[in-house]
Amino acid sequence: MWPNTYSGSGLGVMELNKENKFAEWTKVAVLYCDGLTYQGNRKDPYDYKNTQLYFRGAVNTRAHIKWIDQQFNIQNSSKILLMGGSAGGIAVYMWVDYIRDMLEDPSKLYGVVDSGIFLDLSTIAEYVKTS
Repeated sequence: MWPNTYSGSGLGVMELNKENKFAEWTKVAVLYCDGLTYQGNRKDPYDYKNTQLYFRGAVNTRAHIKWIDQQFNIQNSSKILLMGGSAGGIAVYMWVDYIRDMLEDPSKLYGVVDSGIFLDLSTIAEYVKTS
């Protein structure tokens, strides 16, 4: 389990050193997600190769956001940075407005996406061949 705060280096905008202009901001990192990009909300599982798969990312995400607010009272934060990379970056796109709607002052929330767009390389390769 990750700690509530992290002071390591190499995290870019998430670093806590004083040289980082985001050091004093409240930061929430979206590290990864379920197979439906944090949007799943299906009650019944899918059966796949004799395995039951549950996609409840939306329920889990709302619960995490509620926990973050209860633990850190994000309403009292002066600036909030929601950051995600890879599939977590897609979650930033999906959830930043939901979190903004929770805030009394939505202008204090900023979303930063690090590589949250997935390209279909086979389609691009075919396009390059025909151009």
